[in-house]
Amino acid sequence: MNNPNPYGQPGPNPGPNPGNQNPYPQQQPQGQFGQPNQFAQPGPQGPKGQSLQWNQIGAIVAGVAALLVVLFSSFSWVAMEITYNENKGKVGLNGWGRVSADVIQGTAGDPGKLESEVGKSGLGLFFTILVVGLLIAAAVMLWLKVQPRVAAFLGIGAGALHLIWAVWNIVDFNGELKEAKDALEKQKALYGNLGSSAQMDLNVDGGPQFWVFLTILLALAIIAAGVLVIVKFGNQMNGSAQPNQFGQPGQFGQPGQFGQPGQPGQPGQFGQPGQPNQFGQSGQPGQPNQYGQPGQ
Repeated sequence: MNNPNPYGQPGPNPGPNPGNQNPYPQQQPQGQFGQPNQFAQPGPQGPKGQSLQWNQIGAIVAGVAALLVVLFSSFSWVAMEITYNENKGKVGLNGWGRVSADVIQGTAGDPGKLESEVGKSGLGLFFTILVVGLLIAAAVMLWLKVQPRVAAFLGIGAGALHLIWAVWNIVDFNGELKEAKDALEKQKALYGNLGSSAQMDLNVDGGPQFWVFLTILLALAIIAAGVLVIVKFGNQMNGSAQPNQFGQPGQFGQPGQFGQPGQPGQPGQFGQPGQPNQFGQSGQPGQPNQYGQPGQ
């Protein structure tokens, strides 16, 4: 018998060749395992949200500062108190340069005359509108994130102008108050030299008020806020088109290519474990007669 094998030579395996079949595909895990940054791409979202937060806060601060400038300028910054015998009067000058007078008849004249002599409505209106306009422009630019560095400098300039205007009012008023006191002392000396029996109990006093000091603090706070924005967020003012340049979080270390975890040693080629039939040809059970050829 030339073919003693009763199984009909099942040696040629009709199924897939186990030597060429890799139970761990090499192409599929290479593109998916080890590349976590391709999952929803979370890298570029963080810096963008941070930029949106700081410029919104800066815009709100600038807007609130503009409202406070208008509010504080409506109150008396400096005031002069006039005492005549037992009667008192008061003349105040606010941040808009307007005079508010509660005068004593016959001592300081009518309010219209005081407005023309003491009031500075022209300068006050100019400085206040300029400061408020700069702050509103800075708020809009920060909110829209259009030239945020320029917006920060606009805020600093507005605070500096407001500070100069407040300090100048104090200095100028103190000079006028000193002149009024000197003139009053001369009048009293003249009455004394003439030997007049009439008593001249007229006194003038005054100085900076509470609201001008709040205005100075507000101006300093505006300047400090502008400097803080430039120092802390200066790297984000050059443009937010490339937020991942700081540390490159989206390309940090290339985890998808580190050690190639998708090809762990290529198990299909290590010692050829996927082709066990090539070791001593033991995987051809259908041809047992080739071992020692007992059938022939």
